[in-house]
Amino acid sequence: MLKKEHIRQAIQGIAARDPDIGYTLDTMLGMGRITPARSAPHTKTDAGSGGDFQFLFDGEPVAVRRIIFFNTGPPYLEELLLIQYGRMLKKQSYARKGAGVAFQKAAREINTFGLEFMVRHKIDQALAQLRQDGRARGQGAAAGGEHGSGGRHQQSIRRLEMLRKNEASDSTLLQLASAKPPPENCFRGLLADETPAFFMPFPFCMEALTQSADLNLEFFHVGFLLDCLGRGVADNLYACLVDRRLMGMVYLTLKKAYTTRTLKIQYIASARARAGTETLEPTTALKGVGTLLVAGVWMVWKNRHPQIRELALDSEVGARQFYEGIGFQPRGLSGLFLKKPQGRLAAAIVNMAAHRREMPANLISEIQAVVRDQAKILAKRDLLRRKNRREMSLEAIKACFKPGIPNAIRSTAGDEVNRHRRSIPEYAELLKLMGEP
Repeated sequence: MLKKEHIRQAIQGIAARDPDIGYTLDTMLGMGRITPARSAPHTKTDAGSGGDFQFLFDGEPVAVRRIIFFNTGPPYLEELLLIQYGRMLKKQSYARKGAGVAFQKAAREINTFGLEFMVRHKIDQALAQLRQDGRARGQGAAAGGEHGSGGRHQQSIRRLEMLRKNEASDSTLLQLASAKPPPENCFRGLLADETPAFFMPFPFCMEALTQSADLNLEFFHVGFLLDCLGRGVADNLYACLVDRRLMGMVYLTLKKAYTTRTLKIQYIASARARAGTETLEPTTALKGVGTLLVAGVWMVWKNRHPQIRELALDSEVGARQFYEGIGFQPRGLSGLFLKKPQGRLAAAIVNMAAHRREMPANLISEIQAVVRDQAKILAKRDLLRRKNRREMSLEAIKACFKPGIPNAIRSTAGDEVNRHRRSIPEYAELLKLMGEP
């Protein structure tokens, strides 16, 4: 349960870095302008946020994600308080201007200012911590070599300094989303309603960081993202974008046990629907973001870590049906590992291949194996009653004949369809897609 003492600890953490902000927030806490929300049946909250905590900041409810709070504690509350403090400053600025301010434009600017205010504050905190760690370990600019720990440490500092100056251009998202051919480990795909989406390494720019703060995604708060950058593991962060809007994120880790190495999905989350408030615009959750994220991870696994034999994750009970439906097999109480991509995952993987003509030979070979499996599913008569699974396999095979698909994958799909033509009821339809007479 969120208590006043938790908020006080967060304010003390802010005060240690910026006494003026800390003093203002502490005064507001003492006056009751900041207080935990015991029960707020009439306040606006995120759609589907059942179970999350709240506190009130000048009467406005602020959602506190339960999972992030339990994992992080007061540092997560610091982010939320800083966002509200920045918004308060911007509101006061508009109040001094008086009449003549467009409400909708003002609301967007208030929201953006608060988010950027918090992000810059957290960047300053991360920079200070990195510099302190560097002095404690006595690292020079070239300590450990360019690729050693000292080199990575200095590289993290440089990237954070660029972020602070906003030299990592906000156009990064647009540049990456429109690059032809896309950079390595970047893949275009489709969501459940055929909406184009983009899977890519998380771009550390102000635009992406403020979007992540605005979404308030589970696990992926700004402090965690900057910590990944500081520890040199930012390459393990990936994102799903739709029209330059962040819709989901995934964080990977490498696990070693004796001679076995496993690629693990440590954290994964997609954006929830959100009701509109005074400063926040409503957002709509898109179906298929989770599948696209897993498909992107599979592509990264086969492209970047071909020597690793297994992809695994730990899942809550409520999500196990989803993961098992796309090919994961249970292991232990909460563990799952991917045996073979199935269902929507197989279709999502082939759709990603259809949007990228140039791929390494080993990645094409792995996708060919997925295509063969899906053709066999179509040919199994005992699956005719399992309509949903056949529909997904049929979608995967159809994707093999889209423009832009590598010729090797297209040929494999054609060969498999012809091989099983007597067992596939949709053979005539697929024959037309193949362009055969």
